[in-house]
Amino acid sequence: MALKQKMVPLQLQLGKAEALLPKDLPAVKLEPLPLADLNRLSERIGDLAGPVGLQVVTVSPEASSAGKGGLLSVQMRLLGPIAGIRRFLLAMGQFGPLVGIQSATTKVGQEGRELSLTCWLAVR
Repeated sequence: MALKQKMVPLQLQLGKAEALLPKDLPAVKLEPLPLADLNRLSERIGDLAGPVGLQVVTVSPEASSAGKGGLLSVQMRLLGPIAGIRRFLLAMGQFGPLVGIQSATTKVGQEGRELSLTCWLAVR
């Protein structure tokens, strides 16, 4: 009983924080990437990365994952400022083929801030 009473202020704070969250997030239509366009994937990622100040180092589709359930695993590395990384991840949320991000890590290297990203794209 005493533990429940201690949790009341936390529950109230969580309720207030939830009330501030948007109720209607924009829907993103899943647009599978045609396998024939796979050779342009690096260019398409560059179209998202360039405007936010990131440089695409590598975009590597995992060929062994192609077609498994209509998904393709893709690993990529990008360089640039942390604010650009944040804006890039937001832009990826609107990228039609994106099904999910499996992992995202950042580190500071000799060339600046690096983003390593593994994601799953819908393919057809």
